[in-house]
Amino acid sequence: MIISLCVFLNACAGKNNYPIVESSKNGFSYEDRRDYKQIKMVNRFVNEKMIFEAEPEGEDNWVAFPFDWKGDCDDYAMTKMAKLISIGWNKKRLHVAKCITEIGERHVVLLCEIGDQYFVLDNRYNKPVGVDGLPYTWLDIHDHNKESLESFSDGPF
Repeated sequence: MIISLCVFLNACAGKNNYPIVESSKNGFSYEDRRDYKQIKMVNRFVNEKMIFEAEPEGEDNWVAFPFDWKGDCDDYAMTKMAKLISIGWNKKRLHVAKCITEIGERHVVLLCEIGDQYFVLDNRYNKPVGVDGLPYTWLDIHDHNKESLESFSDGPF
């Protein structure tokens, strides 16, 4: 089932007409600028440190900090989330999302909430990107209030 990213984020925030805009540092508070720098640093570090390695057909293991620093997109997302939590981020501001890329591939990314904006940390991009700045079809977004991450990762994709 394809869900609207905006509808999901509105529900999570408990707000109507929740603004989803492309990434922009204009108008950010001091804390927002600090948070943006942190996600930018974590995204770049993980993207540079990890080596992409697709899992064998039929396997789908979601691992944070794989011992050999090799993994697929869900391992990148899990590692980024674990790193952000380790430096003090509240996990309720972090959402693992399943999507389809512009070339039809299944993909997993991490969404980070900063102020009233959401940024995507993606192994395909070295900088955080606003949710509207990607040609992805959003399929499912993990909600910490409704399900465990383990059940989300085991769900259909």
